[in-house]
Amino acid sequence: MTIFKSIIAACVMAVLFVSCGADSKEKIIADAEVGMEEMVNLLEGIKDKATAEAAKPKLEALAERMNKLKDRADALKIPKADLDKEMQASEKIKGLMGKLMGSMMRIGMNKEISGVLEDTMKKMQ
Repeated sequence: MTIFKSIIAACVMAVLFVSCGADSKEKIIADAEVGMEEMVNLLEGIKDKATAEAAKPKLEALAERMNKLKDRADALKIPKADLDKEMQASEKIKGLMGKLMGSMMRIGMNKEISGVLEDTMKKMQ
């Protein structure tokens, strides 16, 4: 269950805080879509212990990027409710969330894979 909580927290972080450039709400939303797509692609590629170990450093780098960018999003002083509303309106994010949840369930049910990624997912909280 811990891996599920960690992955869900990672999803929330990705949706709310992924950003790589200019300071604007639109850029945050666009970058959130990119970050979510990266996470989905990484998680969908994990099929066994070996692929989990190969994906682990990429997931850690993504976690670091998302965690560092929270401060930048906060600096924009955009009300959280406004940002949440626009994120929820993104068709791309809606589609990615379904894929992300499917991957999370699959990984969480595989003890061998979830054991490899548990500490990584904690970094994404």
